[in-house]
Amino acid sequence: MRMRRVRIVNYRCLSDLEVEFDDITTLIGPNGAGKSSVLRALEWFFNGDRVATPTEDDVSAGAEPREIVVEVEFRDLTSEDRVALGRYAPATAGNLIVKRRWQGGADEIWVVGKAFPGFAHVRAAAAAMEKRRLYAEFREANPERDLPPARSVAEVDEALSRWETLHPDQLADTDLGASQLFSFAGQAKRRQVGERQHQVAVGQEDYLVVHGSIGVIAGAGVAGCTALPDRLRLGFPAAQAAGPG
Repeated sequence: MRMRRVRIVNYRCLSDLEVEFDDITTLIGPNGAGKSSVLRALEWFFNGDRVATPTEDDVSAGAEPREIVVEVEFRDLTSEDRVALGRYAPATAGNLIVKRRWQGGADEIWVVGKAFPGFAHVRAAAAAMEKRRLYAEFREANPERDLPPARSVAEVDEALSRWETLHPDQLADTDLGASQLFSFAGQAKRRQVGERQHQVAVGQEDYLVVHGSIGVIAGAGVAGCTALPDRLRLGFPAAQAAGPG
């Protein structure tokens, strides 16, 4: 999958910025315009506490509430992506929207996905026994939904997801918790290119090229970017490259 757009709210000088990505996207501006802040925000979005965690000083001046939100929309989901992402990326979903928020030291990730609102209280149950009970009650009260019996939490989750797959017309945009979301927040399924930094000097400007998404960040003082996920391959066009710094 590839990034389609990013929205950054209340991060340093970026009070509310949205950038749409093409195969190569260029951000050009003087020092202090926010080019590096775009990279830093994306770096935190993908890597969390593996990089510098935001602090109160990173929140835009005057922002209320005092929070940072980075929202990334992904496109071109492959079958491999959908398997890894599970219910967060059903076959009926064309794109995937993921948000990350920092507020007062708390870090939260969630997906904006399609779900049936009537299942929300079942999915929100913290204990396995409670989840099975709520599912059984909902199933009994709504026989027209034709839900199968479920003897475990795994069977409950499978029944809900299968029903939603078969009834896409009854789904609504919903914030889905994503504590186990693949490739974010350092979870077990995370894939990465390893920590590496590149910087190429061309004349009076520095260029960071992230193939297939961000493209070129141009302007003096760009410091490069470390440990972006492997879907964003780092490299430099041969005609411009002076070699990794």
